[in-house]
Formats: sequence, structure tokens, C-alpha cells
Amino acid sequence: MLPLPLEQILIFIKVRNVLRVVVIAGFYGCVALALSRWIWSEHAAVHMPSYILLMALVGLAATAGGLLLRIARCPACGRFFAVSAATGKRNNFTSQCMNCGLRLDGVNARDYARRSEESREEKS
Repeated sequence: MLPLPLEQILIFIKVRNVLRVVVIAGFYGCVALALSRWIWSEHAAVHMPSYILLMALVGLAATAGGLLLRIARCPACGRFFAVSAATGKRNNFTSQCMNCGLRLDGVNARDYARRSEESREEKS
């Protein structure tokens, strides 16, 4: 039943913001690890299996976070958060739902939750 209550909308906003940080930090972390492996190629530490495993894990975290950002549905309208239903354009790092306008900073989250409470009262 959409839109979700305010508490769940706020949890969605927090998780989405964390995922954005994971993707950005994971991407740049993986690039930094690869560059340091190239720069310090004569050192044994960058050739250890644990270093390569760390680079793979950071890359997987960035990939998984990006996938979750892409497939997440808006708690207010139920459509994909990062895909415009009208045009089909994607923006995984958008700061608001591309369909209903729910913002990630939480400014208008109470409005969407209020609509939800009003529609539940009308059904009663």
C-alpha cells in the first residue's frame, strides 16, 4: 500500500544516501587501489592476494550499490526512483524521485506521508 508511512520513507532516504556514498567511495577506492598497485609495483605488498581481494571487494561493493540504486522503487509512488516513467531516462544519483518528486533530503517526506494517512482515513 503506497505511499508508505513517514518512518519508512525516512528509512528509504537514509539507505539511499548511504548507497550513494558506497558507490562513490567504492569506485574511487578501487581506482586508488589500482593506481597504487601500478605506482608501487616493485613492492611486495601490492602483489599479495589479500590486496587483490581488497580491490575486488571494493569494486563489488560499488557495483552492488549501483545496482541497488538502479532498481530501488520510490516509497511514495512505487515507480523506479531513478527512472522517469514519462521519458525512460535514468539518473542513479538523482536527488529526488524522477516521477513524484520525493526529495532525498527529506524536506517533502512529510507531505507524502500525510497524503498516505489522508487516503487511509478516507477508506475507513
